[in-house]
Amino acid sequence: NNFPMYCKEFKEGTQDYYEFHMSIKKITAGLELSSFLIFELLVLMLCREKQNSFEDEILNSISHFVLNTKDDSKQIEIFQYIYDVIYNEKKNMPREHRLHALGKLVLKTLHSIKTYINAIIEADFRLETSVAAIESSLINRVCSFRLMEHKYTILTKDDVQGSASPIVSVYEKVRPNMDKKDGKELTK
Repeated sequence: NNFPMYCKEFKEGTQDYYEFHMSIKKITAGLELSSFLIFELLVLMLCREKQNSFEDEILNSISHFVLNTKDDSKQIEIFQYIYDVIYNEKKNMPREHRLHALGKLVLKTLHSIKTYINAIIEADFRLETSVAAIESSLINRVCSFRLMEHKYTILTKDDVQGSASPIVSVYEKVRPNMDKKDGKELTK
């Protein structure tokens, strides 16, 4: 209850600011010892503000945590948590927090768990009638397209083109009646 919600609560250079910074250092050190609970705390702290004073330090620690997590099931758990934040699954996250999570966290975790992204891209999203549901669905789409854009930057040529490409296979589901399939449908 006494931990500040925002880093801007303390004036830079004060004793409180210094103590807050030391607390962040201890939390990030604990994360690197592989505590998922600390990972959740840091994600929520990072997404709460557009620019956190300790953002680089937190992101660096999260990056080390993800890269040092060799167990596939734990990597999936990490990405599932971020997915839940972005797509508002099981959580009541404000839209600003969801967009901050996309911009700050997704790019840090994609390199180690890029195969799991296919499940997000292939997910079936429905458009519902309430304003909140439409807004949420649109944010989901923005997040999906940004994931796809980043996915193209980290994948190999074989992952993007070719008849065995997961991207082409999803495209073929959308356009099943194509005459000629050569694996280059998306780059023509």
